[in-house]
Amino acid sequence: MSQNLAAALINGNLSSQLNFTVSSMSIPTPIPSSSDPSWSQFASQNVSRTPSSSGSFLKTVSKLVVIVQPVAGKSGQPFIQQPSLMAQDSNGNCVDVSVSAMSLTANLKYSNNTYATGGLSGNTTILFTNCWANYTNLVLNLPGKGYMLEFVLNNVYAQTRSFDTTDSSTTTTSGSESLTMKSSFHLFIALVLCLLTINGFMDIVS
Repeated sequence: MSQNLAAALINGNLSSQLNFTVSSMSIPTPIPSSSDPSWSQFASQNVSRTPSSSGSFLKTVSKLVVIVQPVAGKSGQPFIQQPSLMAQDSNGNCVDVSVSAMSLTANLKYSNNTYATGGLSGNTTILFTNCWANYTNLVLNLPGKGYMLEFVLNNVYAQTRSFDTTDSSTTTTSGSESLTMKSSFHLFIALVLCLLTINGFMDIVS
């Protein structure tokens, strides 16, 4: 029940469903049952007439803010820096989306704002921790420039700054060419030394 109420408020639908305006809501932390191991800790708390401030602040999510921008490395490898977002209301307050069990989905887009199908892997859809959505293993599968990540929470969107990535085979090819050049140079030196040795021997014999 609490998840459904939270989801309706976060989506901005609760007021219309109840036929009166609900601007915000707080869902208190559930009281554990007497059989729960945490009951003894709860029961030992001091009793106060002041309402407890513990709980989850809920309001309609107006915006998703990219707090940590992604940093891409080579294609086929995880982002060097994974993105992190915060769900906020219209006043910039942190909204606890985790109570609703709603998830955030990431999509990869080209510089022309079209979707790059298959270009992103890892856990692209994650749950919130309070008002935070922290990605940990997104992988960019395509080389190129001007990519962006788009994030979607129901009908609320956010987009990162553009970023570039390099082909993972570039370094391997460069390394192979370097190794080939070094091998050729060493072979040339060995051949020169061999010729000098033969010439020296011929001079001694003559």
